[in-house]
Amino acid sequence: MSSDTARRNWQGASEQDAEVPSIQQSIDPIIHQSKNEKPVLLLVEDNADMRVYIRNHTSETYRVLEAEDGVDGFTIATDLIPNLIISDVMMPKMDGYQLCEKLKSDERTSHIPVILLTAKSSGESKVEGLELGADDYLIKPFEARELQVRVKNLIEQRRKLRERFASTIKIEPKDLTVTPRDAQFLQRAMDIVEANMSNEDFSMEVFGKEIGLSRSQLRRKIQVLTDQSPTDFILTLRLKRARAKTSNAEFSRSAVSLVDFPLPRTTSIQ
Repeated sequence: MSSDTARRNWQGASEQDAEVPSIQQSIDPIIHQSKNEKPVLLLVEDNADMRVYIRNHTSETYRVLEAEDGVDGFTIATDLIPNLIISDVMMPKMDGYQLCEKLKSDERTSHIPVILLTAKSSGESKVEGLELGADDYLIKPFEARELQVRVKNLIEQRRKLRERFASTIKIEPKDLTVTPRDAQFLQRAMDIVEANMSNEDFSMEVFGKEIGLSRSQLRRKIQVLTDQSPTDFILTLRLKRARAKTSNAEFSRSAVSLVDFPLPRTTSIQ
């Protein structure tokens, strides 16, 4: 499956999963991602039969994108930012080890869990993948149920980390992320928002430009790290800042005045 085909499939699935817009969606129509959307898996595998096998055992729970080699897989991953990647090790153009290394060293994709698949049963092969940042490893042939459990566990682990963002007043990025690179990204995002707390001209375009991502990449990256759209991410940081300064134990969101906390200009994201 080419990257263009994967993109069309992504867009088609997004339209099918669309819900009646909420108030926040009407304010932020592009940035919003439905909480009810299926997590997205990217399957990078040159063997068509293996792709069919994995797709048949995952598509009920996840939206599955496919690539036939590491080069195409990396393009899809950086463009669409899936929730998890399953990759074969032995592939043409770019093998799974090379793909994993590129994914984990790129700020756009460093947060994505990677499961490597291989026919090699040696411990040395497994260690090589783990040293490159792979989150899990499966030796072929494997039971579909084992793959399903491993995928579920990795996605659940990331979900629990995202929940901490909304529930913790004092945010420590290292406690909310798996890799140091992601902790650095989240800290940088927080610093950018903090520096623009009173900036009425702060927009999603400005945010993306300062952090070095496109608007869609910024949306997906913030979403998978915090379970919030960039607009909600900014609002949450402002509310946490206000809450940290108040001594009222019965603090509530409705009690905070947002006069000094202008939201990003909506005209720039419509």
